[in-house]
Amino acid sequence: MSSARTSASIAKNPDSASGDDADRRSVDTADDSNTRAAFEEALKRLNAEYKTAKFKKALADEAKQLYELLKKLPGPETASYWKASTLVYELNDIFYWDETINQYVFTNGQKAYNELRGLSLEYETSKPSARFDKQMVLEKVLYCACYGNELRRRGQPEAAAQLFDWLLTFTTETLATSNFLCLGTRARLSYHLGYVYRVLERHSQAEAKFTQTLDLLFERAKTHKDDSDRLLITRRQAMAVGIGYGWINATRGFLQRAENALSTARSLLAGINDPVVPSFIELLYGSIKRCRAGTNRTKLERAVESMKVAKRSFEKQGHRRHITRACWELSLAYNLLGNFADAEKNLKEVEQYAQTLDHAKWQINVSILRSRLLRNQGDLPGARAHAEDAVRRAVERKSVLPLTDAYITRGEAFFKTIEAGESSAQSYELARKDFATALEVISTLKGKDKNFDLPSNPKIVAVCELRIAQCFARDGDERKARLHFATWEMLRPNVEHEWVRELAEEVKGEIEDMVHNFTISAQDPNDWNYARNVAQLRSWLLSQSLRHTNRNYSAAANLIGVKRGTLYQWQDDSRSLTQRARTKVKE
Repeated sequence: MSSARTSASIAKNPDSASGDDADRRSVDTADDSNTRAAFEEALKRLNAEYKTAKFKKALADEAKQLYELLKKLPGPETASYWKASTLVYELNDIFYWDETINQYVFTNGQKAYNELRGLSLEYETSKPSARFDKQMVLEKVLYCACYGNELRRRGQPEAAAQLFDWLLTFTTETLATSNFLCLGTRARLSYHLGYVYRVLERHSQAEAKFTQTLDLLFERAKTHKDDSDRLLITRRQAMAVGIGYGWINATRGFLQRAENALSTARSLLAGINDPVVPSFIELLYGSIKRCRAGTNRTKLERAVESMKVAKRSFEKQGHRRHITRACWELSLAYNLLGNFADAEKNLKEVEQYAQTLDHAKWQINVSILRSRLLRNQGDLPGARAHAEDAVRRAVERKSVLPLTDAYITRGEAFFKTIEAGESSAQSYELARKDFATALEVISTLKGKDKNFDLPSNPKIVAVCELRIAQCFARDGDERKARLHFATWEMLRPNVEHEWVRELAEEVKGEIEDMVHNFTISAQDPNDWNYARNVAQLRSWLLSQSLRHTNRNYSAAANLIGVKRGTLYQWQDDSRSLTQRARTKVKE
């Protein structure tokens, strides 16, 4: 995207320049002037069309033409040069005709940022006056925001957050004056910072930045009366509400709040021809439908349809990054449906994207979901291997949410292995430790959230507490199982994910079964199978005796008249006895 920053070639001794040299200089100057005029005209026209959301093929063609003019632009850098550079980047984000543009911004944005840092020192020391072109500096700030966007996309959210925070502070405290308010620029920087805070799970800070974004857009709307500006402001308001508040609340499990935000954003976008934001909102709607569906096939299939609509729109525009997000959501839904072939197909697309960018967070996510896919298909060694890989990568990255998910996934793999009788472990302690570690990791976010009445992410905390309760129930410790289940009961009103509620019902049933009498139906002969009843009786005697003696194995053995080692044997066998009993019946 670089432009020719050198003047036309001139002879070393201008006094002795030939007539041909003078003519050549004259032609070069005329060409430069024509290029500059064509560039300025194209920029003015394209900027107006961008503001009014005229996102049609003609706009893409004009954007490509502006890009070519930008590369040929002569003379020193100007505000128009930086404005066009940012505009080309943003339009390429919509039409995506040249992936090298994003790479160029990533490579050269650092240089522009360093220049701004140097300039800020001059501002602080010399308090310069009009000799600095503030408009050009402001346009360079916006270009640096594109660089920050690329940092985030490449898995460097902390670096992106620091950059956006500095740019916002510099613009607010150094550039902005009563006659040069910079409202639109500050609104965009605030939005970007809120977006990164969401990625970092700093939810309250993210919400505060999206609120600041809306406040700044409100002030800008009061000072800009023309329709093109109002359309641009409305689109950015929709992004702050939908992709901002909507996505935060979906992440935290507040599905109704998320749906309210998305519906508000969708209504703001009515009649605005934006090819990306409405489709992304549709994808988020599909994700919420999946979360509400639990294991209900009909509802899951409706969620899949919403995701497919969004994916087709992204494919039409050639947006690989958004296609990848859609593939991820589809893979999650297909896993719940038991459609493992389609789940794996979509996951491979995510994996290829993560490898291309060397994106650590997405690589962790791929290992996590593949572990769950393999676990649901009965490949427990494969599930454990991918879960171990996810934990290893997440520990290296030191990012809270991926690390939490990785520990939960490994805990679930251990849990399933023990349940299936494919482990020598005598209790569910190994799985429980991973769930407890996940709970400890996610709890570190509490200090970063202003709402201390709730964890930063109630959904994930609820999953950890329920899994820990389930482990204690399986090991016969009713008191601790009920203690952790009670935490879920407090979180229940703030967790709307249906599959979490389904898990809660499963765990509740296991805890309640711990205090039921052992019975065999006198009316149903199908309930009289010897092997099955012996297995169930031993499991019942084991859990009740340990419960009654507060898990004192010697006292429990004496209570029911067996040796202590027999209880350990029963505990080891109880995870597979039911399966073996059923096998004997078939034989």
